[in-house]
Amino acid sequence: MQSEELEFLKLVIMNYFDLDSKDFFFKSRLNNIVYARRIFFYLADFHLNKQHKFISNYLECPLSSVSFGKNKIIRLLASGDKELINDLKQIKKLLSNKNGKG
Repeated sequence: MQSEELEFLKLVIMNYFDLDSKDFFFKSRLNNIVYARRIFFYLADFHLNKQHKFISNYLECPLSSVSFGKNKIIRLLASGDKELINDLKQIKKLLSNKNGKG
């Protein structure tokens, strides 16, 4: 059940940013992919209340990447990043629709 929640979150974020699954899981440093993964880390933690270790195992990435990525989003939110605030608002709206499409 817990993996289903993360799977749905991943699909919503991939649809929102128009990413393929291989892009999302690929260890890329492309800004749009890194940004999407960081939002995934943030929402998996704060919206779904998943532990960092569970998120790390799901995406097969280092635990430190989850912590760093989530904290980067927190810092951007604290600075009032309008693009991030809008992206999170839209993604949360999609999550509440339960279909992942706008």
